[in-house]
Amino acid sequence: MVSSVPFENRGARADEFIQVLTRIWTDDIVEFKGRYYNIPASKIGPKPIQTPRIPIYLGGFSHKTFSRIGKYADRWLPTTADSLDYIANGIKTFKEKENKQNGHLEVITLIYPELSESNKDDVPRTPFRGTIDNVGSDFRKIKEMGVNHVILGLIDPDLDWVIDTAKQLSKFIR
Repeated sequence: MVSSVPFENRGARADEFIQVLTRIWTDDIVEFKGRYYNIPASKIGPKPIQTPRIPIYLGGFSHKTFSRIGKYADRWLPTTADSLDYIANGIKTFKEKENKQNGHLEVITLIYPELSESNKDDVPRTPFRGTIDNVGSDFRKIKEMGVNHVILGLIDPDLDWVIDTAKQLSKFIR
């Protein structure tokens, strides 16, 4: 399915959408007149049980998204697909420039580790790929960089393997 929403205004649209959601979650009577969204005076419920609102998680790694994250987010979801240096530089840049607006921002990342029994000598290892010890070492490094939580994506039909692997990896980041 192709979206008919213009790509070039996505940042302004996201800012406004977050403002709309915040009002829906907190105001008894919601009224919003914006450039992209309009809600006539309405009673919208039920409200979330979290107060003052549901925590906002935002991702992104550009300076434009850093500003949005610093302004609105409670949790930042940076990508971990690139090198560990790239991740470290992004976290450092974000904390230096944008986190001043939001000093309590937590850094959370989603990782789909690719585990193997041994390292293949002919292929350079990339982050979160290799043995349990390799991936665990990467976990320790991102913890030192400032990542507060890891969402672990383990995909395997063997639930016992998933549980065992999660237990083994959790030892590295606690």
